[in-house]
Amino acid sequence: MTNKYILATVMLLAAGYVSAQNKLSPTAITLLEEYNEAPASRGEAPEVCAIVSLNSPDDLAEFETLGLEIEDDKDGILLVHIPMDRVEEVAAMKCVKSISFGQLALPMMDKARVTSKVDAVQSGQGLAKAYTGAGVVTGLYDTGIDTDHINFTDASGETRIIAAARVQNGRPSSGGFTTDNRNETHGTHVLGIMAGSYNGNGDYAGTNGNVPYYGVATGSDIVATAGELYDANILRGVQYCIDEANEVGKPVVVNLSIGSTVGPHDGTSDFCQKLDKHGENAIIVVAAGNEGAIKMGVGKTFTSTDKTLTTSVYPIDARTGNKINNISKWSGNAQFYASDDRPFKFHIAVMDLDKPSDPQVIDEYVVEASTAGKSTYVGGRPNNLVSYQPLQDFDYACSSDSYMQVFTNVNTASNSYYANVNFNLSMARENDGCVVAFIIEGNEGQTVRGYVNSSGSSTTTYTGQFSNRGVSLWADGDTNGTINDMACGDNVIVVGSYNSRNRWPSITSSRETGFAGYTVGDVSDFSSYGTLADGRNLPHICAPGAFVVSSFSSYYVESQNPSSTDLVAKVYDDALGIDHYWGRMQGTSMAAPYAAGVFALWLEANPNLDVNAIRDIAQKTAIKDSYTSRGDAVKWGAGKLDAYEGLKMALSYQSSVDDVLAEKAIIYNEVAKGVYDVFAQGASTVSASLYALNGTQAAAATAVGENLTLNAQGLTSGVYILRISADGNTETHKVVVK
Repeated sequence: MTNKYILATVMLLAAGYVSAQNKLSPTAITLLEEYNEAPASRGEAPEVCAIVSLNSPDDLAEFETLGLEIEDDKDGILLVHIPMDRVEEVAAMKCVKSISFGQLALPMMDKARVTSKVDAVQSGQGLAKAYTGAGVVTGLYDTGIDTDHINFTDASGETRIIAAARVQNGRPSSGGFTTDNRNETHGTHVLGIMAGSYNGNGDYAGTNGNVPYYGVATGSDIVATAGELYDANILRGVQYCIDEANEVGKPVVVNLSIGSTVGPHDGTSDFCQKLDKHGENAIIVVAAGNEGAIKMGVGKTFTSTDKTLTTSVYPIDARTGNKINNISKWSGNAQFYASDDRPFKFHIAVMDLDKPSDPQVIDEYVVEASTAGKSTYVGGRPNNLVSYQPLQDFDYACSSDSYMQVFTNVNTASNSYYANVNFNLSMARENDGCVVAFIIEGNEGQTVRGYVNSSGSSTTTYTGQFSNRGVSLWADGDTNGTINDMACGDNVIVVGSYNSRNRWPSITSSRETGFAGYTVGDVSDFSSYGTLADGRNLPHICAPGAFVVSSFSSYYVESQNPSSTDLVAKVYDDALGIDHYWGRMQGTSMAAPYAAGVFALWLEANPNLDVNAIRDIAQKTAIKDSYTSRGDAVKWGAGKLDAYEGLKMALSYQSSVDDVLAEKAIIYNEVAKGVYDVFAQGASTVSASLYALNGTQAAAATAVGENLTLNAQGLTSGVYILRISADGNTETHKVVVK
């Protein structure tokens, strides 16, 4: 989930719009500058679907006088279609608090179902019924969705997708779609984990039989939205899922296995604020991110005697973590956010590191106060622009065509001062003898946190990280800061990944292929995490994310011809005359829909659960084991998701027992041979007895409260009768002791 950040050229703003610039997000400033520097012959102004926050929802009437098309006008945070040549006019309105264009996000089960006890819930083990997500809508916004995949059909072969829309520039299409992107399968895989239900005949592991790679909420209705992963499209897709669920009168879980590491990472962005509003009407699940092994964060709290932070960036191979040398073009973005609105002094400096114990500044450009979004180019001079600051030996540290674009501003949403640096560097001449560094001189009591985001010739392999370059007094990067910025709101549930398998078969052979370094049961190395400025730790919970087998888009397989080792199962569809495929993927993109599917099971048991209740249930019932007790506790969240124990607690969240069918009131589960855990919702006392078929009592127990353990270890294998009583309500079950 690295970010593809769009670099731009610079403009000099008219004096009358300087105050309006304070309302624009860093991406909006950059793209607006690019537009204003374009040739006069550019023709009709392009349109952007922007997120506009008003000072108050009551200001909507004033905003509507602009005559712009508003896609979503709820809660004072709007999705608005704005021509680029009117952006500054909109920003200048007193009723407008902030404007964000957003940025481009990127995409981020047989073994998995067992590890989190989903199999027990789906089969009704120890329950009066099985839970499949029936009566619940599962929705998503993603890319590469194959809506014709057999994994999204019911037992009669009818589609379970009740609505589908492709979203373009904030506008959802009508009439559904077959696929939004033939070159992607991410969304098909994600949806298959959350709600895929096909368990019929097919080819896998060199045999023919029932395909075991179905998902979690197999009985749920599905709403699918897809398209380019821009903020406005994502938010409109979420609203579409909520609207369609409201149409059928069912609760909804919406999964977002997408994200970006650009932003303040504090939940104050326009995107997070709008997503929080949606979270009041849906259970929204967000992937934590896949940069957990990359030192892309840096930070420091300044004291009266230590007010300086110095660091540098360089490109690494995201797969190995090794520094990459001799890159001809490396582009990206670094942002530094303060804990308050006091300006910090920001330096871009060329440093001589021949003596790491005594680094020397060769030359530097310093920003001492807010530029209100006005950019200056440092180093190279693209397009011969006037706002250009040459630096001695910058071309030695990088090259003559390298540059950095810098501006500072105050984030109106969080009232925090920040510095934004877009860079485009040729690293062929870079060496540790001469490097470009960032120096921040802060204020006593102020905390500054930085985040670096980058791409190269391949966004899957190149990324950036902070480094101290071997200088002891400089700040090295930290992996606690890798959390997806889209996941930092209050009304979402954030999911990290642990390893549920590390090997898998192919379609034609049971011989398994795998990757070393993925210990089954341990947290995934790539799983992102972070401690936010307000003290919150993310993710909230971890779920299976490596490696997970789920459905692949048939369009993707035809277009991209993936390796046979990536494809695990195949089913021929007589009706469509095509093959459907399953394959393996890994990432928090897989963990999030797994959790979303589990939450749909809980919503079936208790449709009244809100996001706070489900988050609380997930954290209180999380599995703690030898793996969760080691490593960084922040990375694990509360631990591993437990679908079964969570279902029991979900029942106890009912407002009254009268609201629950009697068949849901008592749950039992055999946790070992002859040992049964019993849960009786809302009971003051509970008792259980185990009888042989001849009527002889084999064991009995009584407990105060809802929970009881009946221990009948040492029993001879066979069939027994389990009788459970709770406040006068008695159930009898036939059980098999093996």
